[in-house]
Amino acid sequence: MANQHYYEINLAGVLAALLLILSLSPATAKNKQKDAKLFSIEQAGKFGFISRNGNIISEPQFIQVGLFREGLAPVWIMDGKFGYINLHGNMAIARQFETAKSFSEGLALVWKSDGGLGIWGYINRRGKVVIEPQF
Repeated sequence: MANQHYYEINLAGVLAALLLILSLSPATAKNKQKDAKLFSIEQAGKFGFISRNGNIISEPQFIQVGLFREGLAPVWIMDGKFGYINLHGNMAIARQFETAKSFSEGLALVWKSDGGLGIWGYINRRGKVVIEPQF
């Protein structure tokens, strides 16, 4: 009889891997902008946000920004941490992540340092960890 190997399936791990794949899948700029209510602007190497009608919502102050999805956008200031701002330009989720992606279906992929290489996990729109960083 051939050797058979059995593997325990970690449902949270499978879900996290699937969400990671979906969050990294390519999308056209048109599809990305369709969901956006605010758009990034750049001035002197820093980024801010402007509304569709031309009102500046957030002055250029960020080193890096992501897309507004589900009312929030990841932003990075020189302190080395990402947080999320809301559609009013206010910090909605405190800067605490080394890397942060835009939201999709209520979750955002975030990377936190664990003193070594760091690990990936997911947060909800309130900033609560819903899939513990473990990958």
